[in-house]
Amino acid sequence: MTYLIVLSYTINSLKLYINFFNMLSQVTFTAQNELKKQALTKAKQEGLSLKTVLVYALKGFVSGQIVFGLNSGESESEIAPMDFDDPSINLKADKLIKLLK
Repeated sequence: MTYLIVLSYTINSLKLYINFFNMLSQVTFTAQNELKKQALTKAKQEGLSLKTVLVYALKGFVSGQIVFGLNSGESESEIAPMDFDDPSINLKADKLIKLLK
């Protein structure tokens, strides 16, 4: 948020005006008509405007709450076995690894 402070002096008093300016930009992009219609319908069902959805999506992306990545297409999981001091925990961990793979 940018603040603009304007000082105005008159004979009897000093007036201080503070104006708050939000710098806004217009974003234009193309999307498939059906995708736009579905997003607009869902936004309306949730009491939101499509603009609100898109602005919050941008904010989430910038803050790291929304992350995009590439999937290599490999179905191999990234589960690695771990060793615990307690043998019973090791057995349960191995069983869990087998279930997750």
